[in-house]
Amino acid sequence: QSLEGLQTVMMINFQGSRNELLFVKLLLANSPSIERMFLEEDKNIDPVVRLGISKELMQFSRASTKAKIIFQPELFEIYRRFYTSV
Repeated sequence: QSLEGLQTVMMINFQGSRNELLFVKLLLANSPSIERMFLEEDKNIDPVVRLGISKELMQFSRASTKAKIIFQPELFEIYRRFYTSV
């Protein structure tokens, strides 16, 4: 099943749980129009765990050649500035 119209995804307090990672993988694999996936990481994630999550995210196949994953803390503020200035 394809998610044709999905262009932007925002997840807050992303902890990199197995379920969250599987959900991201599903969205990337089935969304040919996706351009940006904003994953605001939980502030309490250990840096070593964060690195492991980042590596796993980068390995996911994508239906869209334009898909970019932005994974960092305090992302909601960046997202808000980006989309209110357009």
